[in-house]
Amino acid sequence: MSLAPGSFAWLLAHDLRLSWRRFRAVFRKLSLLSTFCIILTAEIVFHLMAIPAASWFGELEAASDPSAYHAALIGGLLIVLSWMTAQALTGSTRALHARGTSCLPRRSRRATSSRHVR
Repeated sequence: MSLAPGSFAWLLAHDLRLSWRRFRAVFRKLSLLSTFCIILTAEIVFHLMAIPAASWFGELEAASDPSAYHAALIGGLLIVLSWMTAQALTGSTRALHARGTSCLPRRSRRATSSRHVR
């Protein structure tokens, strides 16, 4: 079954394929076992870094005044959501420009041409 070019499923599959290639290119010289060990080590380190943050959030949540907890939670959410948006935009741009826009359906030349945007 072939996915329709430009559809959401096609963009998702294309983005995953590009991400996998980019990921494997970073660890090109390492074996699959070495790559797995690096990923596992990074996962452990990130969890160890998150333990103090989680305990701090737990103390803020247990406090009688929840305003500090809400402020920290909102600040964290804003940072994470802005980072996720930036990553999504970067990923979709890479997916669209990986092979050029020639593989996308051309319904309207005006819609796909950047020369018309000023």
